[in-house]
Amino acid sequence: MDAADPLWQWDVHNDRIVLNPESAGLLHGRTEKAYRGRCGAFCDGLAADRQESVRQLFSSLRRSSSDSAMEILQTVGEDIICCRAIVLERFSCGTPRLMVGALTRLDGRGWLHETAGEGRWIYDCAREEYTLDRNCARLLRLPDSGVLRLPRQAIRDMLGPDAARFFSSRFSRLMNARDHDGSFVERVLLHLPDGSRKNFLVSGTLVGHDGSGQPLFVTGNLVQRGGEEPLEALSSKSCEISLMALFGSGDGLWDWNMETNAIYYSPRYIAMLGYDQRRFGNTFESWRDKLHPDERPAVLKRQMDVIMSPRYGDSYEQSFRMLKADGTYCWILSRARVLRRNAHGRATRLIGLHTDITTTQGERDRLAEMIEYDPLTDVHSLVYFHNELDRLDMQPGKVVSIISCDVNGLKLINDYLGHDTGNSMLQTAARLLRSSLRSTDCVARLGGDEFAVLLPRCNLRDAARVLEKIREVFRHYNEHSGNVPVIMSFGLSGSEEAASLREVLALADRRMLHEKHGSRLVSGHAIKAWIEKRKDCVVSLEESRYDG
Repeated sequence: MDAADPLWQWDVHNDRIVLNPESAGLLHGRTEKAYRGRCGAFCDGLAADRQESVRQLFSSLRRSSSDSAMEILQTVGEDIICCRAIVLERFSCGTPRLMVGALTRLDGRGWLHETAGEGRWIYDCAREEYTLDRNCARLLRLPDSGVLRLPRQAIRDMLGPDAARFFSSRFSRLMNARDHDGSFVERVLLHLPDGSRKNFLVSGTLVGHDGSGQPLFVTGNLVQRGGEEPLEALSSKSCEISLMALFGSGDGLWDWNMETNAIYYSPRYIAMLGYDQRRFGNTFESWRDKLHPDERPAVLKRQMDVIMSPRYGDSYEQSFRMLKADGTYCWILSRARVLRRNAHGRATRLIGLHTDITTTQGERDRLAEMIEYDPLTDVHSLVYFHNELDRLDMQPGKVVSIISCDVNGLKLINDYLGHDTGNSMLQTAARLLRSSLRSTDCVARLGGDEFAVLLPRCNLRDAARVLEKIREVFRHYNEHSGNVPVIMSFGLSGSEEAASLREVLALADRRMLHEKHGSRLVSGHAIKAWIEKRKDCVVSLEESRYDG
């Protein structure tokens, strides 16, 4: 995961969401700038066909109350978006307070994995639309144009009234939860567009609900009937195919028949933990005994609640550690679904996927660091600075000072010495600023050549002394280093002068710009002389973009 990934951070308490250009663009469906502001305002700015879906996505995130890591699927316009999130902080009631995460568009062959002789399909419940892979289209004698999207009515018109009644009846049962079985596999005779009639095995699995509990997708496969394989034998295979088609082949599948207490662990599941089939076994204890002792009680309780009663839901998601064959632990994201319950409501069959999220869990701090720190200068980012500003602003009787800072002559350096030298200049400025401050103070790069210093519990009189110390550090560096001079303009303001810290920052900015304007000739000529002396060239300061 790097800065080019579609990343986001949401401070739910203050309703402040930050989306980098990639994530904002993914939700808008077009190239977009980074966004920072209220979640509702962002949704209001979306196209009409995307607004409600994105609101549902954020609502689902906000309602999560148990898992530290989660994954939500949501149809947005023409796209299926997978939102992965990590909860960094929670309220006392358990709902998320601060979250970070990434978005992925599930598109075409990235989520419909073709297998010869089997067609894969996904039905979008909200949009009433089918997506068929190439094989599915071929089996149904539809145009061979790759991944195909068709409205429900088009499928009904193509396949005839018998098929329409079959899908309508079967899907209605799934959508309205009239049975506890979240999947089906049945034989059906279909009338194809070329006039032929073919027998097919059709399987489907209901996967995913939105924040209000409404179903999101049904995913399944279509196989032209070539034998009399028992439907029950096909059911497990069909569920595996459906789940793998939606979530990807890198996951390990397990299937637990609680009537016989037999558990199937897929080869990928066992290999993920470094075992072979003989060493791992196929019992409940094979999994239970490898849970980390710290997480075992909570993991087992959550699973048992869902098994014993539908009032706890028919699916769950957990993250926990499991013991690998080499003696180390890896982090696992487990997603499970009840496929069948008996007359008393107790689950009799449970199926699920395990994903190794060791990297994701290990990158939790790294992801937060990417959002909170500027990658070039290693000081805090604009996002962190404004979050900290808002946090301090909520404290009664706050005493806070802010120094606005701007590097003079950066455009001149970039044009004559190159951006590498300009970047080095910014890094030096950040290092010099930090060297003059307490560990509780905050230095942030706000963008380009702009920095700011946040001084908690520091009144204006003390802040003025801090600023003078900073100026002295820069003077000493420029007099003795022999490197390109790093000249900064400063502006100081404090909470004594304004009601909110946003106003304090604005006042500090105005004072910095006033100083920058007054010193632009001196700083410009100092940098000009340094470049000309070392590069044996003539530097012009005539262009207006070199003002300061």
